[in-house]
Amino acid sequence: MNNRLGPLEYINGSWIIGDPNKDHLRFEQSGMSHRVGGVEEPPVPWDAFTEMEIYAVATRLGNSKGLAKATQIMANLRGASVSGGGPAHLMAHLRNGRGAWKAEFSHHARWYPPREIRILSRFLGQVAERGEASHLGDPAWVSTVVERLRQLPHSLPRARKAAIKQILDDCPLILKG
Repeated sequence: MNNRLGPLEYINGSWIIGDPNKDHLRFEQSGMSHRVGGVEEPPVPWDAFTEMEIYAVATRLGNSKGLAKATQIMANLRGASVSGGGPAHLMAHLRNGRGAWKAEFSHHARWYPPREIRILSRFLGQVAERGEASHLGDPAWVSTVVERLRQLPHSLPRARKAAIKQILDDCPLILKG
């Protein structure tokens, strides 16, 4: 079993987005928890998620807050504008009037293949849109899906979206009780 896909990694029985020794998100059976500044926030229940998307770049330097600020200053001095950069994060929309939720996470020291970042983001987005985010609370189900996602051939976005949908349609729910 390959235990990672971009910033998502299986460590000590849990799926985690980001560096587990720093700020990160953890998939729990009850929802997604966010550890920031050494403090674990209560999990956001899975049924609250309607949309999810990952914003990260391949290297830690690209997700540097300092680099993003310096780039913005230089762009302002030249009269230009900049979009992107900044800390890696998961952006989600929550139901019941809770609105947008942004959860920053620390980039691992390792490189994230850009293709894996796109696949992970599309996977999380489709799971949330289908109303099946609770599946993310089952480590065995996530392992099965991640293993299949890692085998996807290189393809254009439309074909990738269809392939991820097919994987989600084919993967049986393994959740217990």
